Amino acid sequence: MKKDYIVLSFAAMAIVLGVVGFVISNATKEEAPKPQYAAQQPCELLTLAEAKEVLGSAATLVENGQPKNNGDLQIQTCSYGLGSGRDAKIASVTVRSALTDEGIKSNQRGFDQNMAGGAMVTVEGYGDHAYWDADKAQFDIHSGRDWIIVTNSTTDLATATLDDAKLVADKALVK
Repeated sequence: MKKDYIVLSFAAMAIVLGVVGFVISNATKEEAPKPQYAAQQPCELLTLAEAKEVLGSAATLVENGQPKNNGDLQIQTCSYGLGSGRDAKIASVTVRSALTDEGIKSNQRGFDQNMAGGAMVTVEGYGDHAYWDADKAQFDIHSGRDWIIVTNSTTDLATATLDDAKLVADKALVK
């Protein structure tokens, strides 16, 4: 009888310790943030038909990259191309979609730091804030909760212009 009591005591203690360990381990695990907002899809912002209007009728989809998601942000690129080699032209849209309030803050901080970090040209009339980064040949637009990066150039980035990027931005942002 005493032997049964000892076995039951050990079994009860093991169950209690198991439950306590489970509760402690789950309490210390960091939960991934649940998305509050839907991600924008760059190939929906700039469709193949719209890319053909900018690049030419023979333009094709080059990349509809898999989204990269850290729980707060989803980053995805869609690119269209025409030609090859040195004469190739590429139009692309990259979207840093904020999925949570922390993602919105991250986009704002990153956008502001990039804008302050170089010889950027502020551009009015696009999103909440926008700038042209001639060194990277990209047009960065902070619009609502998202950061949208637009390019439209040949492989020679030195020939890229803001006006060329605006052709893509005008298609991608006006829906």
